[in-house]
Amino acid sequence: MTMTDPARKRANPFWLWAPYVVIALVFAGWTGVWFEIRGQVAAAMDQALAKAQAAGIDADWRRFSIGGYPFTIKVIVHSAYAEEPTGWGLYVPRIEAVANAFDLNHWVVAAPEGVKLDRPSAGVTAISGPVLRMSWVGQGDSAPRIVVEGLKLTFTPQPGANPFPLASVDRAVFYTRTLPADRVEARLFLDGAHASPASRLSAVTGPAPMALMWQGTLSHLRAFQGKDASAAAASWSAAGGTLTTTYCGAAAGGRTLGVHASQLSTDADGRLTGEAQLELKGGGDAMRGLGAVHAINPIAASLAGGVLDGIEASTGKAHIDLRFQNGSAKLEPFPISPSPKLF
Repeated sequence: MTMTDPARKRANPFWLWAPYVVIALVFAGWTGVWFEIRGQVAAAMDQALAKAQAAGIDADWRRFSIGGYPFTIKVIVHSAYAEEPTGWGLYVPRIEAVANAFDLNHWVVAAPEGVKLDRPSAGVTAISGPVLRMSWVGQGDSAPRIVVEGLKLTFTPQPGANPFPLASVDRAVFYTRTLPADRVEARLFLDGAHASPASRLSAVTGPAPMALMWQGTLSHLRAFQGKDASAAAASWSAAGGTLTTTYCGAAAGGRTLGVHASQLSTDADGRLTGEAQLELKGGGDAMRGLGAVHAINPIAASLAGGVLDGIEASTGKAHIDLRFQNGSAKLEPFPISPSPKLF
């Protein structure tokens, strides 16, 4: 007697297609979520613009688009600008901002066509370079953590504008982060910076490239608010706000500057107050250079320069206090200029 195998059951076609169906449903669901996120971003941009305009800032853009599907959100803004009543303004032909769709608290923002900075009574300066970008990380109700970086930047005053302090810089980095007790830490790093020949800064650095590292802490951050920059600065000053330098060093052409400690604020007239402990090398030449362009009193510059030369001849470096008090700036014991007016 012979045995025969039972007939095999035909495979259910559903199980062949099931993985593809699941994938299609997941992508369909995620597509809906992505478009919801896209709508939230667009609404947040409109709200931020309305809030800025309500605060007295003249701000707008020509148009924007949002893409990046499926896993990122990419916002492209065309012809954006913001101007505040005291004359500060920023114009950006194109902004590209990208964030992970799963994390809208971290954005990388680039200005591939550069920016234009308008300074009160000084005119517009175009800032351009192959890299000009910012990293923005939200921190809840606290100020965001911000890193701004520029490579091979050039600063070009537009027709009718005053010279900008810098003509170019190989690398510039600015960084902020929130600290406890309503404070924010800021850092500035410049490497390969060249002063504009027509600026007062060139009287100190000459044609030599400059390197700078500065770190400081700003107190009473929440008090810095008002209808414009001057009002915000006045509010901050009235609340007891201070800017404390924790580290500063600069070098250019054999001249060096170090700040051991400083704590600065502003008085009711908007002029700088406080003092800084300086360590100088080549300070005499720097003083005379500032006097030659009338950035400080020429006679005081000559006297202070001679004193600094004498100190450096015996010690190699001069340690001296710079004091801002009662509307005057003193390189102890010489009054050298009025205290700078910030607002």
